[in-house]
Amino acid sequence: MKHYTSLRCDLKEFPIFVAIAKYVPPADEVDGLALEEGDEVEVLDSGNPERWLCRLLGRPDRQGWVPPSYLVARTDEKLDTRTTQEVFREDIIQISNKQQEAVMKRRCAGQLAAANESVPIQLAQCRFPGLGISSAKI
Repeated sequence: MKHYTSLRCDLKEFPIFVAIAKYVPPADEVDGLALEEGDEVEVLDSGNPERWLCRLLGRPDRQGWVPPSYLVARTDEKLDTRTTQEVFREDIIQISNKQQEAVMKRRCAGQLAAANESVPIQLAQCRFPGLGISSAKI
């Protein structure tokens, strides 16, 4: 009887994660795995909350430990990498009614003011050209 072996002897499927940022292990960590943003890895061991054992997808020779904060589960959805400012700008562009646009800007400014005490100082210098809105009306 002949026995067959493979490079992947356990046939177990591992969850695939994507690096959300470049990770360079500290110099004293010899078993760390360096990653570039967008690298896909198989998570072999996620038992430790501070670091996971990962293998670079398609490169079984490259494996090591990575902090889980650098990884997100791979999905079919594309990650939204836009800044809050870009999202806000795109939302404003889609509004055709200037009055609705002004209401949205006031609502967002109010939410920012509630979230951060330094924002009212910054809002005091804001103007919304073309809408006739100044910080005094917010």
